Amino acid sequence: SKLRRKRGLVNNKYFTKWLREVESKLGKVDCIVFGHTHEPFMTKLDETLVVNCGSWLTEEKRPASKTFVLISGNGKVKLFKWQDAPILIREESI
Repeated sequence: SKLRRKRGLVNNKYFTKWLREVESKLGKVDCIVFGHTHEPFMTKLDETLVVNCGSWLTEEKRPASKTFVLISGNGKVKLFKWQDAPILIREESI
């Protein structure tokens, strides 16, 4: 499933190396959120939650995912899809 991505960017050795470098400077990273790859997902890389919020733009015959992320003050990270109203796709705690 695109929402539980186990290969690609998240398991990429360069991404993992980058995350370790960031953690060496900032300390433990609980959650990373990024977008623009047009494929929304939420997965764990070791103890770090990695979230791609997808895109609201269409590109070369690919429809927009119309997904977004909400991070609440109580440590809940939620991935939603918009279809006339927000629909919860997945939720994790950090």
